[in-house]
Amino acid sequence: ICVNTFICEFKCRVIDTFKQEWYGNISKSTVLDMYRLFKTSFEYEHYLDLAPRNLRLYFVKLRVSVHPLRIQTGRYARNNITRNERYCLCCNDLDIEDEFHFICVCRCYSQLRKLFIKPLYYVNPSVFKFHKLLTSYDKTEIMNVCKYMKQAFVIRNSIINNMT
Repeated sequence: ICVNTFICEFKCRVIDTFKQEWYGNISKSTVLDMYRLFKTSFEYEHYLDLAPRNLRLYFVKLRVSVHPLRIQTGRYARNNITRNERYCLCCNDLDIEDEFHFICVCRCYSQLRKLFIKPLYYVNPSVFKFHKLLTSYDKTEIMNVCKYMKQAFVIRNSIINNMT
């Protein structure tokens, strides 16, 4: 019994140490702002089961900030732009092109937004509503966000390619 107690205690301490280091690394990172907003505990994310792989990829990329929005691309050495000047190239509203702007605000995607996202999230948008949308366990809602993102990125690429 003593050996089992030791093993259980040791396992708990290793897990606790890992989680503490994980939380610390996330909180120190300037890149993981969006990830930190959604990932508040070290556990499996059930949204991964709600969409097929080809669509889920869009959702995952948004949640972990692996996307072409200027909030991310503006930090690269060759494009280094001050964070508060990473404006949306599509709408020219002098809004920072971050995930919130892309999903809930940018007027370039307003028709697409009406098609896939409930008005609750984009009429008088807020970070609270945005968080609620991206942490939803409603399969239809997650699927629609994925479809929105897929088509919105096509529109965004078209607008940006026409600028050059």
